[in-house]
Amino acid sequence: KTVEEDLTLLSQLYGDQGYAFANINPNIEPNDEDHTASIIYSIQKGPRVFIDKINIQGNTITRDKVIRRELPIKENTLYNESQIRLSQQKLQALGYFEEVNFATPRGTSDDRININITVKEKPTGTFSIGAGFSSVENFIFQSSVSKQNFLGYGVNGQFSIELSSKRQLFLLSFEDPYFLDSNWILGLSGFRTVNVFTDFSRKSFGGSTSLGHRVFDNSIFKLGYEAENVDVSDFQTTVPAIFAGNLSGLTSSSSGSLIRDTRNNRITPTAGMYQSATLEFAGLGGDNKFLRATENFRYYQPIWKSVVGKFNLTYGQIASLKDAPVPLFERYFMGGVNSLRGYFLRSIGPSVRIPTSPQGGDNRFVFGGTKLVQFNFELELPLYDPAGFRLVSFVDTGNTFGEDENISLKQLRSDYGFGLRWNSPFGPLRFEWGIPIDKQPGEDSVVFNFTIGSFF
Repeated sequence: KTVEEDLTLLSQLYGDQGYAFANINPNIEPNDEDHTASIIYSIQKGPRVFIDKINIQGNTITRDKVIRRELPIKENTLYNESQIRLSQQKLQALGYFEEVNFATPRGTSDDRININITVKEKPTGTFSIGAGFSSVENFIFQSSVSKQNFLGYGVNGQFSIELSSKRQLFLLSFEDPYFLDSNWILGLSGFRTVNVFTDFSRKSFGGSTSLGHRVFDNSIFKLGYEAENVDVSDFQTTVPAIFAGNLSGLTSSSSGSLIRDTRNNRITPTAGMYQSATLEFAGLGGDNKFLRATENFRYYQPIWKSVVGKFNLTYGQIASLKDAPVPLFERYFMGGVNSLRGYFLRSIGPSVRIPTSPQGGDNRFVFGGTKLVQFNFELELPLYDPAGFRLVSFVDTGNTFGEDENISLKQLRSDYGFGLRWNSPFGPLRFEWGIPIDKQPGEDSVVFNFTIGSFF
């Protein structure tokens, strides 16, 4: 096995220097006296090889330029084995093809080689309609129409509707990853949402646009603008006076983001990293004025056989830029299927007790924090791969902190649990049981979550 690994490494080493036809042979010389053996590698490099032609076939829908722009290899450049493997990975990551195969026959001379790329197209348009039940949102109706690689130009569009007793979402989005055949990425979207939380409802509508540019390998710098009109209503208890004057208005914000993504699959990653840092400024003529910074780090690593370790770290901080606290609808809350799974939705965070009667009754009103720290760790293994079933165990830790609080590790809340996931025809389904650590009065011993959609 060690010799095979050596041969692979040597072949790659010489292949990356342009020696496409290097001949490497191990010669084993045993030593009978001390029962050892010496291995001598005989290497015939041959000529340095250049890429002659890159030929593409099988793309009956996708245009040649959509494929070629993903390739780090170019015609009339030095052969590089690592870059050829990367080219194949990038084409597979597009999601347009069922199969991507590379062949490297000799070219017009001994120092020339052709790259023959054969792809098999797959359907990239989807229409889905489904219904289900969530432990948080009760009945759920979903409908989505999406098209990747529209007319073979590599642009993407989507129209989605989600309806439940706790949430309504209408979304229309468009993205061109190579706007005007450049390295610029253009995104446009319009949305309308209604979210019914424990203490209040949040309604909004608006739109956004973004323009990104590839700056390094696997890295994008993105500028964005979003306008959102928000209204908060249907309070289940008296609103703290400090928030009563800021329950609706227009948020007009610009943002800058740096994103680096080396995941091997964007839907079900098993290796690689995702990193993002975003700075958002709200105050461009809107009613709400604040500055928000968000950092996210995700890491995926195969641990043993098909078991994958997944780690997520999120930090966020928001500060008001006027003489008023950050609005309720922009603050951080934790608890629920996408944060602390051992606690109910949005139940973790700074809160106050609101009197409800002269006899001393009161309700707890969670008004959220301006700082957020969240850690999630998962172990995921396939249960039945052909059907997309996977088992997961997890540990979550985090909390939110108010304006006058410092982040304290002693105040982090934690939970652990397990679950079942299924990549169904209606989208990813998650069945998860979270168990709080150091349970407080009023908190359940086990919280069951069932929802449609991925986590991280």
